Amino acid sequence: MLFSTYNYRFAEEVLNSKLNIKREIEEIIENLQFRVGEKGNHDIVQLEFHKKGWHIEPSIISSQSDKRTKMKLDCLKERVGVEIEFAHHIHVYHEWLKFLVASEQNLIDVGIHILLDHSFTKKWKPAAPSLQKASKELEMFFKSVISVPIYIIGIK
Repeated sequence: MLFSTYNYRFAEEVLNSKLNIKREIEEIIENLQFRVGEKGNHDIVQLEFHKKGWHIEPSIISSQSDKRTKMKLDCLKERVGVEIEFAHHIHVYHEWLKFLVASEQNLIDVGIHILLDHSFTKKWKPAAPSLQKASKELEMFFKSVISVPIYIIGIK
């Protein structure tokens, strides 16, 4: 599938230092096959990462003492965390906080946020998260809060 990207806090530069991982992510996105409006697209993307050796749903919280916390990334490999969100834009904020916590726990150097491009959300549903809305909000409202580099991928 075609995609667009947005580079927040030098995320692309961090990814370029892990060029094999960046290329692997791009290859996964380019080879995705799912349809507008179908359920299970999140699982399809996660499965493709799993096939490439990514850890699926690793816990972010390293403390064994607090098992009540079930904060997990969708995928993790070589200090690159991935979150996938196609359902509703409100979940985007929670995922940014997961990147922040994972960074503070020294698990990731960069977060990859896989969303939809605005051209896709118009066809699917307006409430779905888009790269354009997320990038605008990161810059306007969250720049002083979200310090972890995030590379947003918008599927077209």
